[in-house]
This record gives sequence, C-alpha cells and structure tokens, in this order.
Amino acid sequence: MPAQMLNDAEVAAVLTHITNQWGNKAEPFTAEEVKIARSTSAFPTLADLEKASAYLTLPKAPTG
Repeated sequence: MPAQMLNDAEVAAVLTHITNQWGNKAEPFTAEEVKIARSTSAFPTLADLEKASAYLTLPKAPTG
C-alpha cells in the first residue's frame, strides 16, 4: 500500500480523532502545531516527504 500523504490540516484532524477515542478528552490539534512539528522532522514539508516517497522507475530489463 502506498504511503498516505496528508497535509497539515489532515494530520491535525487524524491526531485529534485518535487522541479523543476511547473516552479520552483532548484539545484539538491545529495545522500550525503540525507544521511546527514537521519543521523539526527529517521531512519538514509535505513536498519533501512526497519527494522522498516517490516511486522510482524500474531499471530496464536485461536483454536476452
């Protein structure tokens, strides 16, 4: 299954959903919080993550 590429707002929505399951109560995450967290990661922007996750073309098959 290919990696799921979510923008900051979508990540915030997923985090909010997960942290509020099973009776837990937490403040909603914001896109700005996700943006700050991404800026300290190996892939600071969605574009960087997409570039690193891009499928490479297969090499040409050998002849014969």
